[in-house]
Amino acid sequence: MSGATDVKEMNFLRQLTFLNPYEQLNFPLTMIGLGGIGSVAILMLTKMGFGVGGNKVTIYDIDTITHHNFPNQLHPFNQLDKTKTESSARVVKAFSGIDVTQRNEPVTAESQLEGIVVSGVDSMASRKAIWQAVKYKRRVTLYVDARMGGEVFKVYTVRPTIPSDVARYEKTLHSDEEGLELGCTEQSIIYNLFMVSAIIGKQLQLFANHRPFEFERIGDIENFLLM
Repeated sequence: MSGATDVKEMNFLRQLTFLNPYEQLNFPLTMIGLGGIGSVAILMLTKMGFGVGGNKVTIYDIDTITHHNFPNQLHPFNQLDKTKTESSARVVKAFSGIDVTQRNEPVTAESQLEGIVVSGVDSMASRKAIWQAVKYKRRVTLYVDARMGGEVFKVYTVRPTIPSDVARYEKTLHSDEEGLELGCTEQSIIYNLFMVSAIIGKQLQLFANHRPFEFERIGDIENFLLM
């Protein structure tokens, strides 16, 4: 008798009107940061079809999992004290069947990134390092920088070889000291992270379909605003 354990790969029939991964996702995916944003987004993106057909998926993070990560990150309880790269790789494999390449190291200006690069890091210093690794790099097709705090978020979608996009994005790279100060009990909640990931997914779906996408998307869940 055939059972769930016999499934070898996902069947994308019910999403083909929106996205055909075998025809439209012919580029690698790199996810940097596997905390609140990244741990949710990497699962969603692989279930959309990133990584099928032999296209490489790579994940970066230097942190290990602690107790306070569980409420707002997609890491199982049995991965406590494991690296976030190992945990996310297991989750992705279990839910999408996709194998990912783990890089338990920071991204620097010298990092060799490629394809679509998505950032879910939590500091401006890290964003600036990632930006130096993608800026005017022909191997990088698109760069998505997702930022969130509490019930608000911003998602920037940048073509890193287009001078107008480069100039516009660099205006958003303020210092960490200039960022929004939030108390330790109001920094993150899981429903906002799913909202951010949904916007990332939609932006990449538009890009894959050669349709226009917004450079900046802003969300405020408390006031039910999306701009």
